[in-house]
Amino acid sequence: MSPGHAIGPTQGGHGKEPALSRHAVILDAAGLERADLETVDALARLGLVVRRCGSVLRIENAPEDLAELLRLAGLVRALGVQPRRQPERRVAGDPHDRE
Repeated sequence: MSPGHAIGPTQGGHGKEPALSRHAVILDAAGLERADLETVDALARLGLVVRRCGSVLRIENAPEDLAELLRLAGLVRALGVQPRRQPERRVAGDPHDRE
């Protein structure tokens, strides 16, 4: 992770996230340049520590390679992985485009 990507607590949940009074530890993975099994191991261990402390881990903006490795390891749900959102592409003549 690059500096500036913080891990911090937040309250509550939205949608399918756990709607708990517990805190969630948010990890913004957008700055992750390379994902490998060492990364998966570190995140799994972090997830265990967070759960033992009574919180939940949520990984936001996970790059595709990290999300795929976590899926293959069966950790997507346990670690609350949210893939990086792709920007919307607009096509000329799109009814959403208004002048």
